Amino acid sequence: MLLLKSTYNSIREKGLSRTYQSVISVLEDYYFELKYGVTTSKIVKREDLDISEIAKEHSEEYKPTRIRHFRLLIKGLKLPEESVFVDMGSGKGRVLLMASMNNFKRATGVEISSRLCEIARNNTIKFEKKLKRHLQIEVVNEDVLQYGIKNDENVFYFYKPFDNFVMETILERIKKSLSESPRKAWLIINNYIPFIALIENRYKFRTVKKFIYGGTEFAVYIID
Repeated sequence: MLLLKSTYNSIREKGLSRTYQSVISVLEDYYFELKYGVTTSKIVKREDLDISEIAKEHSEEYKPTRIRHFRLLIKGLKLPEESVFVDMGSGKGRVLLMASMNNFKRATGVEISSRLCEIARNNTIKFEKKLKRHLQIEVVNEDVLQYGIKNDENVFYFYKPFDNFVMETILERIKKSLSESPRKAWLIINNYIPFIALIENRYKFRTVKKFIYGGTEFAVYIID
């Protein structure tokens, strides 16, 4: 009954097409976890995160990106070969696993929660075992505000894991890195609406793509 009510409400709010996309996406998530033996789906509320109370004030709950949404988005982007991917607020590592299957030179996840980092590393081990190969994935247990951006990192992913204060600080650090080591960088933001004023109006980053699928709204920006 709850599922039927949820589906009905989704159809009213998003329409039949986007609701169908959402249902297919949920099924693909289940299949992915079953196939690879990983655990990335369960939401972790902000109050249950093993981080400081101050950090919680600027953070959001852990909620994974849909497999299908990310896969279709990356497929449609023309990112340079050998790009280096960074997930800011990487949680249980789902996006890192997906990035490792999309021709990135390496994928780094930055996550403040030690517990989520442990889960992400275990998921990586299971994923590698299923694929029977080593993956260039690194999970960094660190506050994103302290993370030192490498001079070859050029694709930065965000799924609204924190507020505008933290986002602004990260963007300034990215700009500083690009100034010191000139290169083009991409920002991929899942649930970008809360950051429009900051990214589009203040920083005026160039919009490459806006992608709506199911219940997800992505925006991709270039900093050059």
